[in-house]
Amino acid sequence: MTDSQRIKKINELIKRELGAIILKQIDYPKDLLLTLTKVECSHGLRDAKIWVSVMPEKKAIWILSILEKIFIIFKRLLIND
Repeated sequence: MTDSQRIKKINELIKRELGAIILKQIDYPKDLLLTLTKVECSHGLRDAKIWVSVMPEKKAIWILSILEKIFIIFKRLLIND
């Protein structure tokens, strides 16, 4: 398996696991649509960029502040495992 294939698999794994955590941990309104659109890890796996889509847009700031907290928890879980 090449490094790029490995990183693609890791990106998808992080996207799937974050999605599951978000579903369990965030009690957001039914009129809110939140989608994890893309995850991109650095080659050293030290950093990751996560793209999200939020609808309606007026709730984006609210949900992004909650996601920042969830991502911190997720990062701690990754470091401890």
